[in-house]
Amino acid sequence: MVSKELVFKAATWSGTFPFAPKSCCLSRPFADHLHQGTFEPVKPTAYIIMKLILFATTLLASVCMNIAVLAPTKTYKLTITLSNIIERKGTIRVGLITKAEKFMGKADIDTVILVPAEGPMVITFTNLPAGTYAARLHQDLNSDGKMEMENGRPTEPFGFSKIAMLMGPPSFEAASFQLTEDTELKIVLISL
Repeated sequence: MVSKELVFKAATWSGTFPFAPKSCCLSRPFADHLHQGTFEPVKPTAYIIMKLILFATTLLASVCMNIAVLAPTKTYKLTITLSNIIERKGTIRVGLITKAEKFMGKADIDTVILVPAEGPMVITFTNLPAGTYAARLHQDLNSDGKMEMENGRPTEPFGFSKIAMLMGPPSFEAASFQLTEDTELKIVLISL
């Protein structure tokens, strides 16, 4: 009878796939099969080819996913101008909305800017993807972060893109515009 060590050495030395001894991380049944001579080892060439195919497939999938994620998308600049600021105090709160259901809720993009002491106010948004947008804003005269209301009506100046005068509640459809290039909007502040 041939010893287990001799079988292992013969399998390793004969050019077949080099398995580790029993004390290594191989599972006990797997190592026993090897040492009892009942396991047919894989030839190194086939093993290497399988590893290379797996590596190449993984690398290709990774590269494809990164290209899709990192592919540059065209972005645009939106410039909003306010020229009819009457009271030169507080802040202007501007929100950009991309969906009708968010029009009177939380904006997708929000910014707050101090009202300048003089001249028109220019607000610029950069790196915006193409799409449908609506802009809404209000002048927060007391800088408390909310629109002041009295009897259900705003007491602070406000405005919307494409709406210069209100004839009822504003809608996303009336205020929305397509951003497909760098765009300039003039918004008129409305005081009730």
